[in-house]
Amino acid sequence: MRTLACFCLILILPLPLFAGQEAEKAPLSWSALPDLPGTCGLGGAFVGVHNEALIVAGGANFPSAPPWVGGAKVWHDDVYVLERGAGTWRTGYKLEHALAYGASISTDRGIVLIGGCDAEKAYSTVSLLQWDRIEKSLSQEPLPYLPAPSSYLAAGMIGDILYVAAGQCSSDPADLEKAFWALDLARPEGRRSWTPLEPWPGPPRIKAVAAVQSNGSGSPCLYLFSGERPTKTAGEEIERKYLTDAYRFDPASKTGEKAWKRITPLPHPTAAGCALSWGQSHVLLFSGSTGAHIHEPIDLRPEFPREILAYHTITDTWVKAGDMPQSVVTTTACWWADAMVIPSGEIRPGVRTPKVQRAEPAEDRFSFGWINYAILILYLALLVAMGGYFSRREKSTHDFFLAGKRIPWWAAGLSIYATQLSAITFVATPAVAYASNWLVYPGYFTIFLMAPVVVFFYLPFFRRLNLTTAYEYLEKRFNVAVRLFGSASFIVFQLGRMAIVVYLPALALTAITGMDIYLCIVIMGVLATVYTVLGGMEAVIWTDVIQVVVLLGGFLMGLLLVIFSEGG
Repeated sequence: MRTLACFCLILILPLPLFAGQEAEKAPLSWSALPDLPGTCGLGGAFVGVHNEALIVAGGANFPSAPPWVGGAKVWHDDVYVLERGAGTWRTGYKLEHALAYGASISTDRGIVLIGGCDAEKAYSTVSLLQWDRIEKSLSQEPLPYLPAPSSYLAAGMIGDILYVAAGQCSSDPADLEKAFWALDLARPEGRRSWTPLEPWPGPPRIKAVAAVQSNGSGSPCLYLFSGERPTKTAGEEIERKYLTDAYRFDPASKTGEKAWKRITPLPHPTAAGCALSWGQSHVLLFSGSTGAHIHEPIDLRPEFPREILAYHTITDTWVKAGDMPQSVVTTTACWWADAMVIPSGEIRPGVRTPKVQRAEPAEDRFSFGWINYAILILYLALLVAMGGYFSRREKSTHDFFLAGKRIPWWAAGLSIYATQLSAITFVATPAVAYASNWLVYPGYFTIFLMAPVVVFFYLPFFRRLNLTTAYEYLEKRFNVAVRLFGSASFIVFQLGRMAIVVYLPALALTAITGMDIYLCIVIMGVLATVYTVLGGMEAVIWTDVIQVVVLLGGFLMGLLLVIFSEGG
């Protein structure tokens, strides 16, 4: 069964070779949700999802005229709610006061609103915004204040712990604080407090982008990207430096500098952009300001870039992942109903948009095709036919269990080799090496040390005893109880192992063919059982020999595909 499962895995490797069977690839499929009502758009609004409702709260804009013709910037306290499946936004809700340019985190408890500012000052307030979908009401519950006022900050949540990278402390753009705080929401209400942690190694900044994603070893980490560093010149003018450095904070490490690690810098700055985790090991960064046109008159500055950058947390690499329909900064991206949503935001300096962009992951889809189906069906039919053929040669239990001792040594050796291979070998072990390190591999080479010992000492000993199984020896050496315990232990172990061995290729086969995963499991299990029961050990060995050829052929095919598709 293990080698049959591996065959199903190997079968999907050459799919790209069959021309015309690959669908067109598109990383994201974009659409639009209803525009924010009664506004020209908002910059710096708090965005999140609670109880299946998308919520946009606060923010700032220039409602009367753009800033280059003297338009005044206005901060808002309005809250907009879009329920799942609804075509219009609910209005009439208010924050406790007008607020913008803070951070917002969606949780099961509600949306955490962190810091922010208005025209006068920065705030240290933190609250939990909750939507009651039954009463259609909104409530705002206070949480412990930040240790200091902060706006244009970045935040993320790992488990029940909120992490905040501080930003601007007052209305002065150059008044920055390099601080990193944590709040455990799992603690009882009266015992919650912010804990200062060692900050990132780089300079202080505002408009940094944060996201939470696995580092490949199963540990969720906080990633901090880019940002902007305003400083004052001798003439009290503000100079802005746009940053490309990036950092990873691992809470599993000891608190201190070791928890932070500098990662590969961004290809260009993405200040005030937004980010979301994608899959198991990617972070997508949407738009952001590069600072390329900062010295041009504000009315002549173009739109911010529409580029989407993808960071891979395992390989520590950046690639371009496409473009979004509309550039947008100073907003927050969030997951809502299996799609990414980016509401409103700033499309160029001083200009907002009321549009709400929605993106669904567009999976790479292959059509399995009649060629692959034909190969799969013919192969499985061949296995069953071999079981039927060898069943005619079975005259006794000696034939069934020992194949009548008609098996040549090389076929028996290949069968043992095939038996040791499984989907764990082909899928799980390479995944561990890819995600973390190669430390698991030295253990596999110990077989070269043990093989001579087994061949020259153990096998001759058991052959002289003329035993059918190792459990028969346990009975002869000890007693029936030991034999039963040994066989029962092996059966229990194999039941658990076979579940994984069959489930892994079933996942791959389901993704490629679209077949139901339970059907894939049943097909592999039933056919393997049929040819084993019909043909006994002789059928098992000879099908293993065929499958060794398939497995090694698939390995070589995969290696060649990697070499020629990646250029080395």
